Amino acid sequence: MQQQRALCAVTCYVLVLCTLSSNGAWVKPFQLQRTDRIGFVRPRKVASTTMMSFLTRDLGLCQSHCAPNTGVCSDCVLSFDCEPCEDLHVKYKDCVFCPHHALSKARALFSAQQAKMLHYGEPLGHFYAVTVIRDPVDKFLSYFFYVKGACPYRGSDENRALAMRNQAPINWLEALPSNQQEMICTGEIEPFIPLSHMHNEQSGLIYGAPYRLHSMEAESQCKAALARLHDFAAVIPYNYLGDGMKRMKNTFLIPPEVYTKQHDLDVAEGVAKDTFHSRPTSPDPLREQLSSNKTLRALIQSHNKCDMQLYALAQQLFLAKQD
Repeated sequence: MQQQRALCAVTCYVLVLCTLSSNGAWVKPFQLQRTDRIGFVRPRKVASTTMMSFLTRDLGLCQSHCAPNTGVCSDCVLSFDCEPCEDLHVKYKDCVFCPHHALSKARALFSAQQAKMLHYGEPLGHFYAVTVIRDPVDKFLSYFFYVKGACPYRGSDENRALAMRNQAPINWLEALPSNQQEMICTGEIEPFIPLSHMHNEQSGLIYGAPYRLHSMEAESQCKAALARLHDFAAVIPYNYLGDGMKRMKNTFLIPPEVYTKQHDLDVAEGVAKDTFHSRPTSPDPLREQLSSNKTLRALIQSHNKCDMQLYALAQQLFLAKQD
């Protein structure tokens, strides 16, 4: 019974916080506490590595801690509590990964953390969701040519090991069916488009669809995703990434007890020092040619109708909250 009350309290608490965070953050500075959590909803090919660098270097959040009193990795629910947990049963370095979880997964993890903390009588925190939204056409093209960069590494274990050392996305390529791999490696993008699982990924993650199963074809699903975007504490359009990170740094005030001189750096300077974001898409003459193909762009848009609406809303929300 006590556990049920704890879970109920945490669930209600999260719902209230989502409402408050959409009004308070982003417009006026507000003070974060050490017990607060930032949930990063991380679509692919939206500069998410740069964004993660900003969250950890500029805001001082920890990507590689374990959730207090749970003994599990924190995934994309980032914390100012950077102390490793004694009851973590995997290697510390294994917690660094932030996967492409849906908003619902991040909220569920936060609720589980809070239920544990409530059970042990520890102070509770707030949950603030943040994300980056990119134009679906540019995002799809970036994905296609990023994965295409791994094609030269196919064929042997030696090549695969070299791909891993060079941070080529061989895992992304090999996860695809063989016919889709061939389409990517030969640059046949048009027949690949209707087969890809990349469509409506951004709205799918916000709606809560299972990974790689986010068709978002139902109108009710898309409406729900658009509505949930209003609950985010920060929504940064990809084309305003630098401005968005600066705005976050000016409004998401870090707890005084975790302040370091690193937080005095300009956002651009801090991100420039990032040693992890070394995976840009390789230059490809075909990409420029396809980017200007209106017929191709229209085809990609037709498969990303919900993400197109989401991107337009992200732009609207961001520009409406400018000073």
